[in-house]
This record gives sequence, structure tokens and C-alpha cells, in this order.
Amino acid sequence: MPRQITWSGGRLKKWLILFLTFFLVIVFILSSLVAVDKIYDRKFYPSVSVTGVNLGGLTIEQAEKIFKAKIGQLNRNGQVFFYQDKYTVVYPVTISPADPDLIYELITFRLDKTLEDAYQIGRDKNFLKNLWQKIKLPFINKNLNINFELKEEEIKKILINNFAEFEKPGQNPKIIFYAENGLYGTGQEAIDISQKKTGVVFDYQQAIKDLESNLANLNFQPVELKLRLDNPDFSRSEALFLVDEIEQILNLTPIQVCATTSNQYLKTWLITKKELKKWLDLGWQSENKKPALVFKKDLAAEFLSKIKEEIDQPVKEAKFKIEAGKVIEFQPSQPGQEVDIFATLDNFENKIIKEKKKRVGLVIKKIEPQVTTEDVNQLGIKQLIGRGQSNFSGSPKNRRHNIKIGAQQLNGLLIKPHEEFSLNNALGKITADKGYLPELVIKGNKTIPEYGGGLCQIATTMFRLAINTGLEITERKPHAYRVPYYEPAGTDATIYSPQPDLKFINDTPAHLLLQTKIKGDELIFEFWGTHDGRKVSTTTPKIFNITYPGATKYIETQDLEPEKIKCIESAHKGADAEFVRTIIYADGQKKEEVWKSHYRPWQAVCLVGVKKDEEAINEE
Repeated sequence: MPRQITWSGGRLKKWLILFLTFFLVIVFILSSLVAVDKIYDRKFYPSVSVTGVNLGGLTIEQAEKIFKAKIGQLNRNGQVFFYQDKYTVVYPVTISPADPDLIYELITFRLDKTLEDAYQIGRDKNFLKNLWQKIKLPFINKNLNINFELKEEEIKKILINNFAEFEKPGQNPKIIFYAENGLYGTGQEAIDISQKKTGVVFDYQQAIKDLESNLANLNFQPVELKLRLDNPDFSRSEALFLVDEIEQILNLTPIQVCATTSNQYLKTWLITKKELKKWLDLGWQSENKKPALVFKKDLAAEFLSKIKEEIDQPVKEAKFKIEAGKVIEFQPSQPGQEVDIFATLDNFENKIIKEKKKRVGLVIKKIEPQVTTEDVNQLGIKQLIGRGQSNFSGSPKNRRHNIKIGAQQLNGLLIKPHEEFSLNNALGKITADKGYLPELVIKGNKTIPEYGGGLCQIATTMFRLAINTGLEITERKPHAYRVPYYEPAGTDATIYSPQPDLKFINDTPAHLLLQTKIKGDELIFEFWGTHDGRKVSTTTPKIFNITYPGATKYIETQDLEPEKIKCIESAHKGADAEFVRTIIYADGQKKEEVWKSHYRPWQAVCLVGVKKDEEAINEE
């Protein structure tokens, strides 16, 4: 017979009490969590902190005010780096030109993301994970560091520019070619290897790490630069075996440099012994753990740049010019060619140093046009489908000139269907040989000329064109502060190679033809193509959260006469702006986008001339 289990009255009562107690505890916990959810509706949960600041019970808007004040301290005072008695100040925005277009953010705080991450603690979509987080919060503080991005290489360049005088970098052994009288006046030409030199350099990487720690905790204490030993890769004794090889290579001279393309001989140049001596250097082969002969590529590139001027031929794209809806000018396509300097230098090292050849070739690339003459009848250039416009009245002479050059560069450009357009790529390098003029800019504590002031007028006009055409915009960044050239606020875009960029996709069924023109102070961009029935509308930008700038910032410079003051930036109020774009496609599909922009308050900036022997430092 099966065994029967019987319960005594006392035992049953005990289990009922345990069950009831457990049930009441669960009810208490759940009811407490419901009460907590009501109390902290749209607020941070208790024990949630960012950089040690307890946000429990605060709304996101209240937390924003706290951290914007802390970040504002860095914007005003900057981050100090020092060594002994020398110091420099790095500001989050450290490039401030006479033309405000080239403002460049070195440090960008992602405050919205940080606060959103903090707010989501205890609000996870997974019920069990969410429950466990809420139970832990009263007992374990959850602290987040603030999220940020910084451009390490740009900051490192500023530090090098300001502290390089204290560095003595280590030097690998060098090749010594004795004078014409030879070794010890014997008249015999000789080659030797110098001794290595141990040096000292700053540990910039550690300085960047210290900066990152400051930023993550919003603690902007000065960062001290520290010197470290800079040891050469190898010694003289390890490189002496290369002397015989150097003699062999020099005996190859004169070396012929030949240019051929499409099996057609073009021309020959000679590398003399004197020239080759300038190029030869000692390098370190990390894979073989030994020194080797290499070329000083900067000097070899100078030699090749003269050849490049003779060989290069620019590619010509098929282009149109339209007036009053008619094509009045057409440029047929033509392939181009250019010397690939980097590939040619690699070829030189391989042929001359490794293979000991007396004849070497240039690497010449053929460049095919993206749009050929044969394509023009299939492009779908039928009608005007979009227009963008901006006003640049009050611009100085150089700025107006650069806007004209940039507009001419883009006129006639064709964008294929489904192609992503990059404005930085379309403009290419912004250099003097393209006709651009310089503007005065500030990098760190030094004022230097930089080319291309005014190109954000191009970017803003292109952004408005893409918005009004209804194209998919994949990258756009507003200016750091409001600029009169780009009003109304919220409809501007800034570019600075390589970042930020303005990008969009041609999601129309045909090619887009860009036409640019200037009428007085108006810059006008037009897209011609095939209209696919989409309708685009935008609201008037809404301006809110107006803030006021701080006191004038004075920056000492040796580029002005002593005590002369030149103000290059006027003060601007900060604000937020947003507008809505609505696109209704031919199939009835509707798409709404909110375009937001944040502009910081911007203090006036003036340069103050100092004597040449005085140290230039920033002052607030």
C-alpha cells in the first residue's frame, strides 16, 4: 500500500504562516516599487549619480542645468597644461578665425546621452532586470562618468607647438658622407655611421589620459606634462654592416626615372649621386629587428613633385550649364592621369635599395570620369526640383572670394542615383593653388593663417538645398554659435576637413545636376533632375533657451604690434533652435523630421599685441 502523508495541525499552521509572511513581503516590495515609480515619475531614481553628483529626485531638465554650469566653467577657463613655469590653455573650441566658419570643437560633451543613460537605470525593459536594479539602488550607489568625445591628435599638436622647446628627441644613427677632401684629408671618399643619441620627450599620451580623467569627472585641475626618455631604435655598431650596401647603391647613379603610360614613352629624368645622398637614411625594420636603408620620403617627394607637375592631367567630368531652363554650355568628359607619389616612392625603395636597379618607373594612375559624355542622354536632367539660398552681406573681401571659388568648384557637379554626396570630398583640399585666400585663425595660443574661410556659407546653402529637395540627409552639424550669415538659426551647417562633413543621399530616380550662382550677396544652389512627385514643407525655426555670453576674452599674440588690440569675434547669445520638415511621397507615405540645433553663448575675442620675447598666454 502506498504511504500516506498526514499533516498535524501545528505543522500546517507553521507552513501557512510562512507562506503568508512570504506573500506579504512580496506584496510590500511590489507596492513599495509602485509607490517609488509614482514618486520618481520623470525623475532619476535614488542613488543614481553622474560624476559624483547625486541626481535622485531631479528631473532631466534640472540635471542639465547643473552640468551645463560645470561644462560652462571649462568653456570659459579652458584646460590648463603646464611644465615648470610654462603653461598653455586648451579650450573646447580652440580654433577661432576672423571668419567664424572654421570654429572647430576639440572637446564635445555628450550630456544628453549621459543623462539618458542615468535616467534609464531602473527602467529596463526586462522586468526581472528592472526589478533587481530597483531593489539594489537604495543600498548601492550607481555612478556614471560623463560621456564625451575629444580630438586627440589636434590637442596633441597644440601641446607640441607650445612645449616642443623643452624636448630633445632621441636620434637614430645617421649616414655620414665625408667632404670632397675625404677622410682625414686623404682625398678618399668615405662613408661612416654616427653614434645614436638618447633624448627626452613629453609623454603626451599620459597627458591625454589625465585630460580624459578630468573630463569624465568634470574636474578641471591643471595637467602636468612629464618628460620621459626617448631611446633610439638601434646603435652605430648595429648599422655599420650597411656601409658596403650604401656604396653599391651610390655606384648605380645616375639612375634613370622613366614615365610611360598606356605603353607610350613620355620622358626620362635622372637621379644623380648628389641627389641620392640626400635621400638615403637609416630606418628600423621592426619585423626583422634590425636597421635597414630607407629613403627620406619628404626629400624624394620634392623631387617627384616637379615631375608630377609635368605629368599630371586633371580629369574632366561631363558638365552642363543651365540658364532659363536651357543647357547653354556643355563640357565633354576626358580621362585624367596623375603620378601616385606614395606608390612611386615605395617602388623606388624596392627597385633601387632592394634590387639595385639603375632604371625605375613612375607609378601613374589613370583617372576615369564618373560621368562620361556617352552618359549624358540617360541622366534624366529634366526640370528644377530644389533650391537653396543664403545671404553673405557684410562679408570681408577674402571671405567673399572664397565663397566664389567654392561655388565655382561645385558648379555642374552630377550626383548619381543612390550615391551619398560628401561636401568635403566634393570641395577637396582647401589650398592656395586652388585659388583660396587665407583668414587669421587661433590654434592654441598662436595666430596663424588658414585657408578657406567662408566655406560654411557653401555648407549652409547646400544643407538648405538638400532640405528643400527632400533628400535623405545622413550627416549635418550646426555651428557652435549663431552666425549672422546663417540666419534664421537652425538652418545652418558647418564643415571642416575631415570632420565635420555634410552628407546626403540622392534618393531620386535620376542624376542630380548642381547649378551654383551668386547674385549680389545671395548664394543660390539649384538641383536639376527628375521630379518624382514628392512634396516638401518646412516650418519656421523656433528659437528658445536664450543665454548670454561672458566677458571678452583677450589672447596675446606676437602677430600684432605691442599693445595693439584687434577684435576678431563679436559676442553672440546662445540659443536652441528647431524646425520640422515634412515629406509626402508620391505613394502617400509621410515622413516628419525634427531638426534641432544648439548654439552656445559666445564671448567676444580680441587679440592683444605683445613683444616678440614675451610669452603669449590666454587671459580671461
